[in-house]
Amino acid sequence: METLNKVYRPSPTGVRFHGSPAKVKGIMGPYGCLSGDTEVLTPAGWIRIDSWLRAGKPMIAEYDLKTHMHHFAQPLDFIAASAPWFYRFHVKGLLDMALSPEHTVLCVDSAGFFTMSAQTASEKAPHSWIGIPCGMDGKHHVLLNREPPSIIPAVGGKKYCFTTGTGFFLAKREGHIFITGNSGKSSTCVMELYMRALQQKPYVGVRKTRFAIIRGTYPELRDTTLATWKMWVPERKPDGKPFCVINYQPPMRARLLTSLADGTTLDMEAIFLALDRPEDVSKLNSLEITGAWINEVRFVPLDIMPDLFGRTNRYPSKSEGGCTWRGVIMDTNPPEVDSDYYKLAEIERPIGYEFFRQPPGVLLVPNKDPKAPPVYVGNMGQNPAYPAAENIDNLNGGILYYTDQTSGADMEWIRVHLMGEYGTVMSGMPVYQNQYVDSVHCSGTVIEPYRGLPLIVAQDWGNTPGSVICQVSPRGQLRILDELFAENMGAHQFGRDFLLPFLHKNYNGMAYEVIADPSGKSQSQTNERTCIMEYQQLGIPTREARSNLLTPRLEAVRKLLTRMIDGQPGLLVSSKCVEVRKAFQKTYHYREISSSSGTQYSPEPVKNHPASTLSDAVQYAAMEIDSSMIDPMGFGNPNFNPAGISHARPVVKKSGKAFV
Repeated sequence: METLNKVYRPSPTGVRFHGSPAKVKGIMGPYGCLSGDTEVLTPAGWIRIDSWLRAGKPMIAEYDLKTHMHHFAQPLDFIAASAPWFYRFHVKGLLDMALSPEHTVLCVDSAGFFTMSAQTASEKAPHSWIGIPCGMDGKHHVLLNREPPSIIPAVGGKKYCFTTGTGFFLAKREGHIFITGNSGKSSTCVMELYMRALQQKPYVGVRKTRFAIIRGTYPELRDTTLATWKMWVPERKPDGKPFCVINYQPPMRARLLTSLADGTTLDMEAIFLALDRPEDVSKLNSLEITGAWINEVRFVPLDIMPDLFGRTNRYPSKSEGGCTWRGVIMDTNPPEVDSDYYKLAEIERPIGYEFFRQPPGVLLVPNKDPKAPPVYVGNMGQNPAYPAAENIDNLNGGILYYTDQTSGADMEWIRVHLMGEYGTVMSGMPVYQNQYVDSVHCSGTVIEPYRGLPLIVAQDWGNTPGSVICQVSPRGQLRILDELFAENMGAHQFGRDFLLPFLHKNYNGMAYEVIADPSGKSQSQTNERTCIMEYQQLGIPTREARSNLLTPRLEAVRKLLTRMIDGQPGLLVSSKCVEVRKAFQKTYHYREISSSSGTQYSPEPVKNHPASTLSDAVQYAAMEIDSSMIDPMGFGNPNFNPAGISHARPVVKKSGKAFV
């Protein structure tokens, strides 16, 4: 799409984002960064980007695309992350850039300035007249088609970048200065609003829209979000004539009033609001808007969403033809699994909401030993739980583009950047790190029970009791439907006040049996009653689990995680089991132990409620799937290899166990 002085070229995920009819939609993307030996300009001179923190976090030279000048400012954010390699764009004597594949590259051609990812630039560079703005003012352009890009290892296995107020900053490598940029998701959202404004049905020849643009803090709104807006909707045309009028007094407002080729007039307004200003927050409740954009939503409390969406579809009014489109759009870099965005996108998934993540480029080969080195293979569609990786035909090296990046990279970097998973703050080593993948083992929706089959209520005792409500499907899949836990509570009170009311409300009329921690047969020191006896007195059918030994419990879970049954994993977790999912991903872990021989881990998982409580309960449930009753070849073995996956159906042998 052509804008005033740039050509907008959306990424494949951007194309899907723009084409979605969802009323609320979000786009998530990774950080793009530079090699550690790249230099940035500070008031004291050039320093390596990997030494910026040690230098005391000095101001850096931001680049203003409108004035073609630089000024010193404090960056809004600094990113340092793992990276295995970079694209090197090298033109002898003129240019030397080392960029991660997702880094935003400022380019120029005959149509003007535009941005693209380093990956896209690597594909287009040898065959097109694309220039890179170079020098202190960016007015000197070096064509990329002089020499093809190469791949080089990352210096120190790391990548670095800044978030700046203008979206661009000066960088230097091997003595050559160039202009480089930030992430491109914000540009996708600006263009989404612009396209929605163009699609608005005209009333008396005018296409009227009004959008709220929201950021967590006012400095970020003013210095970053507004800068992205101005990059695509500038205040002046190339000839110097006014284009978009901006009022910088809070709340900042922008208005674009221009004639279109079809004879209609575009009248597009934007109101910029920051949630750290009480007057802006109160203004949310009185807005009359077409739609809204939440920039970097991971820093914004999403409890504003119902009220914000309720203010859309109010401008233009019905008397002026009403809104052609209404909605709320969001962008973010990968947030933590504890974030509001994760909860909304992965757990709640309200009707009418849509969130965009690319299919993974690589798949993790399951390994029953969590301490074994991870092995990855390219995602060619061999696992029915995933679509195949996108855009393979256009990538240098095909699927090797993804698999080659796993060499030397840590697991967290691969999870976020190559597998499209959410970030986690790791403490120790997750117990199931080589087996559980949330996008595979979580259903993505609330799992409904089979009403004709009984439930397994797996129970862990102690002062912090917990239960997981499970079912075994007709095909032998363990389905975790619900979780329940409490603190400072004995077995009798938990069963009477929590478990029984919960089952009556949510699973009324269904048969069930409690499979409990075998330690529950030990007598209490106060009344000589066991936990199991307390449950049985309440009329709860209860028996002890098959074993309390850790190794067979973990093995039972790992067998299910690494099996595929009719294209689905052997263990499936309902999206509403928040703590169980977190336990599988990070909170149920081995403690890290420092030693002279290197990093080691505790022999048993850390006891931390509710993660260990619910994980123990899951293990008791997993042991109820008796492998002697199911043909071991029937489950199939996913194998996760380029040749594909075996999908043999489980053969259920005749038995008296009704739930298998």
